[in-house]
Amino acid sequence: MAGTRFPTTRWSRVLAAAGSSPSGRSAMSELCNRYWYPLYAAVRRKTRDPERASDLTQAFFTRFLEKNDVAAADKARGRFRSWMLACLENFLKNAHDHETTWKAGGRVRTVSIDEEEAEGRFASLPAEAPPDDALFDGLWAVTAVERAMETMRARCRDGDARAFHASVEPLLTLPDTDPGDTAAIASKLSLEPGTFKTRLSRERARLWGYVRAELAETLDDPNDVDEELKYLISVLGALWRM
Repeated sequence: MAGTRFPTTRWSRVLAAAGSSPSGRSAMSELCNRYWYPLYAAVRRKTRDPERASDLTQAFFTRFLEKNDVAAADKARGRFRSWMLACLENFLKNAHDHETTWKAGGRVRTVSIDEEEAEGRFASLPAEAPPDDALFDGLWAVTAVERAMETMRARCRDGDARAFHASVEPLLTLPDTDPGDTAAIASKLSLEPGTFKTRLSRERARLWGYVRAELAETLDDPNDVDEELKYLISVLGALWRM
């Protein structure tokens, strides 16, 4: 996974998240939702206990918000994503103390973590996963695709569109599809092979269009979207090939 890392999260959002206004709280909530799973996975790699990994992730976010650490983020110092991971690594140097303080403070749960889902996702990672920073990039890329997929599901208005999307969803992120798979699904949907392939192609184009929109929300310069998308596909491919 060598190469250029993701460009920084849009800094206007980072600065907004440092405020206590409704817009600031909304921006912070968005940041937490975008980053909680990659951060959880980074913590989980350092502890064999899923419950403790969840507790430490919650403790990190609680301290992050209470101390308003995001106010210290400086665009001149590099990418927000790298800074966020560095914050976590610094937090984990005194993990026991921070965890004890968090528990004494009432175990405030700042982000919504489905522990069963989180552990299931972690368990599905390849045994020889890349180093923390590269894995963090890969998992953030997965999160971006998942958010785009959720948007697609929400915008499937009629029953036929929802049924088609549900049937082909596992195929949408794959560059190549086994002919046997497509033939079986086409038959199940009572579609001619040519019609099925056309609709599948359109559905894939829709997904990556939503991914591009998702990425545009994380960039200072919209002109970087195509480069960002290219890198996202490369890190996803490297992660999935393991």
